[in-house]
Amino acid sequence: MNQFATNKKQYLSGVLELAFRQLELSDFQYEQVKKRYGLVAQWIGSSSDPRLNGSIIYPQGSVLLRTTVAPISNGTFDLDFVCQLPAAANDESAVTLHKLVGDRLRENGTYKTMLEPKNRCWRLNYAESSRFHMDITPAVRNLACGNNGILVPDRELSQLKPSNPKGFAAWVDKTSKLSPTFTQITRRMVEAAFAKADIQPLPENVDVHDPLRRIIQVAKRHRDFTHHSGKLEHPPISVIITTLATHSYAYCVHAGTYETPWDFVLSVLRNMHRFIRVIDTSNGPWYWIENPATIENPVTTATNVENFAEKWNESPEKANGFFEWHAAIVSEFEQLFSLEGSDQVQHHFAKQLVGPEADSIFSSINASVNAARVSGRLFAGRTGVSIATGTPVRKNTFFGD
Repeated sequence: MNQFATNKKQYLSGVLELAFRQLELSDFQYEQVKKRYGLVAQWIGSSSDPRLNGSIIYPQGSVLLRTTVAPISNGTFDLDFVCQLPAAANDESAVTLHKLVGDRLRENGTYKTMLEPKNRCWRLNYAESSRFHMDITPAVRNLACGNNGILVPDRELSQLKPSNPKGFAAWVDKTSKLSPTFTQITRRMVEAAFAKADIQPLPENVDVHDPLRRIIQVAKRHRDFTHHSGKLEHPPISVIITTLATHSYAYCVHAGTYETPWDFVLSVLRNMHRFIRVIDTSNGPWYWIENPATIENPVTTATNVENFAEKWNESPEKANGFFEWHAAIVSEFEQLFSLEGSDQVQHHFAKQLVGPEADSIFSSINASVNAARVSGRLFAGRTGVSIATGTPVRKNTFFGD
């Protein structure tokens, strides 16, 4: 790979990192969320109904995984929580378990006006200014799972279904600690490129400390933006994206070495579909994407294992939606590398990958860089271009000669 390509891939990796830092829940929003779900937990646990005694509310999904992504067009963050009831019987019916928590929330005058029933949970729609709603899923301990799993209600099926958000988050976290290997020649080429300072600089040293979570955020945001723009009718759910990306991440880490982080990200995206089990049946394909945290031991039965692709087998268009989305994200990331000039890259981020926020992200980057140039504070170092001390950066071209 030549120096031109190295420079370009390093730049694109940096822009992705900066973009998704700005699309996460802010620290202020996190504090709001913590305070509010704490109040909900206190209210449910203070009920006179003994089945609600000792109830615990804890985050699941993107909040627990730390993969939240801002909604499109000033929508609301969808934040998921579990309300586990240690005192409730393990054999409560799905309808009873769901109703138990909903009835308690209705007893609160404030929550009553915010409450919306869902199939497995209760949604609390907070004021628009908060920019989030909370989905609270009732749960009891799954005695058949030796991995601290839970059972959650599915009212449509009138069943309690296995789940394990804590175990799932631990699996993602363990995988995220795996580190891809990059070639020595790339490190030398990158250092040489930065020493020449002929690449488009970023306003700070940009290092992706947690590439798995960034990949998940990128994939989810692309899914949201593609669906919102009308190009995708049946978007894949977040837990499927997260599961397949995590499997693919581990696979790609062990598959070999990579020239740049960009090559690694693209490899992870390309290989996600490998981890979908497809069985041909007389009724068509049958899909299986298991929750690895609900597997207890080799004799665990299918009824104790969560299949994230369950809805695919009921509605084939959902499976088709995943494959349509997957082909699109791979294609658009491949196209991004072929673009020339920062204007084209910015346009692609805004129109294909991130959405309208991309324009403000690039404006912020350019403003910081230009201000630093004027003041003479933009310098080149061994690991990046930053506003720091070192060798002043001369006027540059976009990705090099």
